[in-house]
Amino acid sequence: MDPLDDDLPDLSDTEASLALLLSDCPPGAMLTNNPTPCALLHALYALVNEPTAVDLELERLRLAHTVRVLLLPAHGDERLVLRAEDYSNALQQSGVHGAEALAELLPRFTGVHISRSAIDAPSADALQAAGWLVPARQAAHAAGPDEAPGIDAAAEANDLLLALPGAGRLLVRLTECRRAVLAILYKEKFGRAMAHVVDRSPSIRKLLAASKLDLKCVLRDLIGKALIRSTSTAATRTLELTPAGWQAAAATPPRGKKRGR
Repeated sequence: MDPLDDDLPDLSDTEASLALLLSDCPPGAMLTNNPTPCALLHALYALVNEPTAVDLELERLRLAHTVRVLLLPAHGDERLVLRAEDYSNALQQSGVHGAEALAELLPRFTGVHISRSAIDAPSADALQAAGWLVPARQAAHAAGPDEAPGIDAAAEANDLLLALPGAGRLLVRLTECRRAVLAILYKEKFGRAMAHVVDRSPSIRKLLAASKLDLKCVLRDLIGKALIRSTSTAATRTLELTPAGWQAAAATPPRGKKRGR
């Protein structure tokens, strides 16, 4: 064994997978003016395939201030994961009023929430306008009736969520790509097709070009959400709808060619 190997960090599966996702981040997911790579939580699920283990490891990394996990309130259970250092650097370099003060507070707020009273009102307003903070009440309003957090109005008004400018736009574009892939598979016999069939679809090519995402990013999201499954041989890769994928695709049925039977 090379004695230098002892100096290499012993990464968990989650850490190694996150490092891969961030290094493989497509341009459309490099958010903020200072390009900041981020990954979707479901993409991690696709690589590690043990959601509970991923969640536990991310909790450890979050408390150690190694990663930052961001809630996207308008998009259900979506989470963005990025390096805490990258988030802090992008925030400080944003030039937004109050950004440096907020960056100094980040080690105290390793979760998704921060109290409005922790920063002065002009800074909170400027950061919210720039997309670095969003009102927590948006999360409550976006959630279903059984998911709404049980907090009073005063506490809700004082609660903010840490955010990343452009995250909402990323999720909108990713959702469009996700639906297009599901629509293609829905039209195929048994909801199954070779990966190259999806990759060569004009609708997919158009959406990927507009969003600056890539098919790999979209497929990881779909696999992590358990909407499709992927099987590979030495020569081919096959994509297939799961029962949940059939349900999601049927909710927005494709136009044009009738689904194969």
